[in-house]
Amino acid sequence: MKQDIKELWVEALRSGRYEQGTGVLVNEENYCCLGVLCDIAIREGLPLEVSFNGDGVKCFNGVGVYLPYAVREWAGLDRDNPRVYLSDDLSDESLSLLNDSWVSFHQIADVIEYGL
Repeated sequence: MKQDIKELWVEALRSGRYEQGTGVLVNEENYCCLGVLCDIAIREGLPLEVSFNGDGVKCFNGVGVYLPYAVREWAGLDRDNPRVYLSDDLSDESLSLLNDSWVSFHQIADVIEYGL
């Protein structure tokens, strides 16, 4: 992952500006940690098409659950649902599963900072 974007993402997750939600990138005002990265991409000038599906889920380039390709490419990630290392024994987990298990944004920021 590109270091400058990682720093922006970690800062945003720790900022308290985002209310955490589960299951989708963004639903109403609730964000998955991956949805936060999409929001940062737009703020940084990445042209993404934003739409809403019938359930009120915010979609980026038609994607509402994992990272759209444009965001992955912009951030330097190789997956739409990045995996992070959780410990020195090299066990890893997807960010969406951590988020949906209600691991806090502060804890997710720590994992991204040191394990991605």
